[in-house]
This record gives sequence, structure tokens and C-alpha cells, in this order.
Amino acid sequence: METMMKWKPAGMENITIRCKNKPNWIRIIILTLAYAVIGWLAFGLFCTLVEGSITFWQALITPLGLIFLAFDLVTCFINRRKEIDN
Repeated sequence: METMMKWKPAGMENITIRCKNKPNWIRIIILTLAYAVIGWLAFGLFCTLVEGSITFWQALITPLGLIFLAFDLVTCFINRRKEIDN
């Protein structure tokens, strides 16, 4: 975080402090991958329990599972980025 102080010549009561958050991209990427993998595994478990004819590993590599993983990665990335900005 960068902190800048700006002094105005009018007096001490007019001090402005501005803070800018620099995003930690490594943290954002690690959290995104962790949340997406957990969601993907939960999806595979859910499909296995609901649809008893497929195994856990088959549920993970179905086209629906891979589409879920892609959307989950995007939404997790957006949420982590917003979380870091705030």
C-alpha cells in the first residue's frame, strides 16, 4: 500500500491522505485456483452421489464438469480481485 500525504498551504487542518492498494497477483491466482478446484471436486462428488452410474473421476471430466470449472475460475478470479481492491 502506498501512502501519500499532500500538504495544502492553507493550514494543518487541510491534510489529505490517499492510499492505493496494489493487488498481490500471486495471492489472487492461488486463491482463485484453490476455490475453483474445491468447487470442481464438490461438483464431481455431487454428480456421483446424484447420478450413481458414473464414477467420481468420470464426473470430473464430463463436458459439463469442465464448463463448470471454466465458469468457476472466472467468477472466483473476479471475486478475489474485488475482495483485494476493497
